[in-house]
Amino acid sequence: MKRKELAREIASLILILFILIVANFIFTRVLVRVDLTRNKIYSLSNASRKAVSRLDDIMIVKVYMSEKLPPTLMPIKERVSDLLEEYRAYSHGNLRIEFIDPAKNPKIEQEVRSLGIPAVEMNILEKDRLQVVKGYLGMAIFYLDKHEVIPVIQSTDDLEYQITSRILKLTENRSRVVGFLVKGGNHDLYGDYETVRKRVEQEFKLVEIDSTIPDTLDVLVVAGISKLDTATLYRIDQYIMHGGKAILLVDGVDVNGLRAVGVPENKLDLVSYGVKISQNLVLDVSNELAPFSSGVMRFIVPYPFWVKVRNFDRENPIVSKLNSLVLPWTSGLEIKEDSSAQYTVKILAKSTKQSWEQKNFFVLSPDFIKVPEKNRLTQFNLVALVRGRVPSTFGNTPPEGFDSTRHVSLSDSTLLLVVGNSRFLQNPFAGSFKENLVFFMNALDYMSFGNELIDVRTKVLTERPIAQLSDAARTLIRLVNIVFVPLVVVIFGLVRYSIRRKRRR
Repeated sequence: MKRKELAREIASLILILFILIVANFIFTRVLVRVDLTRNKIYSLSNASRKAVSRLDDIMIVKVYMSEKLPPTLMPIKERVSDLLEEYRAYSHGNLRIEFIDPAKNPKIEQEVRSLGIPAVEMNILEKDRLQVVKGYLGMAIFYLDKHEVIPVIQSTDDLEYQITSRILKLTENRSRVVGFLVKGGNHDLYGDYETVRKRVEQEFKLVEIDSTIPDTLDVLVVAGISKLDTATLYRIDQYIMHGGKAILLVDGVDVNGLRAVGVPENKLDLVSYGVKISQNLVLDVSNELAPFSSGVMRFIVPYPFWVKVRNFDRENPIVSKLNSLVLPWTSGLEIKEDSSAQYTVKILAKSTKQSWEQKNFFVLSPDFIKVPEKNRLTQFNLVALVRGRVPSTFGNTPPEGFDSTRHVSLSDSTLLLVVGNSRFLQNPFAGSFKENLVFFMNALDYMSFGNELIDVRTKVLTERPIAQLSDAARTLIRLVNIVFVPLVVVIFGLVRYSIRRKRRR
């Protein structure tokens, strides 16, 4: 009997081992993964799958990564390997992956540097000694006679987006062109908008617009229009009327330090496009912390003028997966209803219902800001999307010196994103609040690529802000924590004591 039982156990062990070997063989060739994260950050999005599945020739991905990496960087190497394996699985055999340590071959090391992948310094603890060594953390993607490079993989948060966007660039025949017009306003593209400029240049061809708007633009970005001359304003108007795609960041109030003054209306007041920028500043109980100084003291306080937007149109891909957006000193948008209009206006973002405004006279110091009574609180439109055929904001006649035959709207494909704020993309805010940059890049993707890349980009967001609660709700939660929870423990103890006492009797 014992021999038979032993034989059964051995047979069962062999069978289990065989099943494991077969399963391992199958799953190395068939990708199966369950991703329970909210934004599916550990599995490829549909856009990435489509991009790699459409390859009609061999694409080679070379990962130039040192074998010896600090423990803090090892997860990056594993994540890169897992992610590329997913790309390979959906490529129908057209994607090949190579991991190369350039330090082992001086010829390869020279080739890597010529690609623009630099050697980076890394701290490695070996034999109880901390050593500073040079290593590589780059990637190059080769397709036909073209290539794209990721010089340094510092994080895997947006790695899928970087890879997919480069695959699309390699498989398309042209680069997407974004034009920035900030020279005529209050800001400088190479100063105030340095962070945004560098980010856009990673994925688009960036053109600084002076006054003439080239026809090759995919998207026009105008940051501040209060000081633009009539001729430039008219060229913007013509670009929009003839099917252009534009992002208009228009300030209703000019803020300088803690002083503010309403911006005088000009000919491009956007009313013809169905939107009007209010000459007000919106304040909200949902806001961000802002730094202030008083003498030698520096303090950080909640600042209602830095509105933290949480109400989004979840059906529009530009904002559908955003969790927040910080708009400092922003103005509200008034929507002009017109039943005969050939365009539509959709609100993409609003303040909370506990918002209020300042008009005419502005007090920006946090010491003098008080939340008004409930009957004065309301909700404001902050971001709008205009689509369709729009009339000229210059009326029926163009300015003197321009061709009147072109002063007619010829396209239904006009697409405008209007924000009553141009400050949220300036360096301090674009650097501190990453959602601002994601929102802007989403808008560029939407207007140039369509919906494809937006899902990939927004997967990196992890902030989950707590919803605003009323005073009554906060008081109730506090009472539950202080009174109810201890009371439950006491009652449980008394019941337990009573039961044990009865058992003893």
